[in-house]
Amino acid sequence: MEIDVPWWGYAYLITFFVISALGGLDELDRKNGWLWIAGDAFTYIIIVICVISFANEWVAKSIGIWLLLLVLVGVIFDFISSLRTLKLTSLEEDFSKLENEIVRMVGMTLGAVFILSGYTLGILAWLKVRGA
Repeated sequence: MEIDVPWWGYAYLITFFVISALGGLDELDRKNGWLWIAGDAFTYIIIVICVISFANEWVAKSIGIWLLLLVLVGVIFDFISSLRTLKLTSLEEDFSKLENEIVRMVGMTLGAVFILSGYTLGILAWLKVRGA
C-alpha cells in the first residue's frame, strides 16, 4: 500500500519541523533540555502519523484506537511543554510588562493553534474510520 500525502500536508510538516528545530536550539541551553528535545521529537512523530492517517484511511484503520491515545499523549506533553516555556522564557527589557505578556500570549496562542491542527487531523482520521 502506498502512502499518499497532499501538498499541504508536506508544507505543514516541513514548517512544523523547522519551527520545532528552532525551538530546540533554546532547549539546548536549559537544564534537561535534551529530554524536552526528545519529547518534542516524539510529538513530531505523532503529528506526522496524524497527517498520514488523515490522508490515508488504511493507516488510520491499522492504528485504530492507538491513534486517539497518541493524540492524547501528544497534547498533554505539548501542554506541559508550553507551560515550561512560558515559565523559562525571559522578558524583553525594552518592553513593558504588559507588552511582554501580550507577546508571550500571542506566541503561545499561535503555537497552540498550529500544533493542535495536526492533532485535529489525527482525531478526524480516527473518527472517519470509526464511522462517527
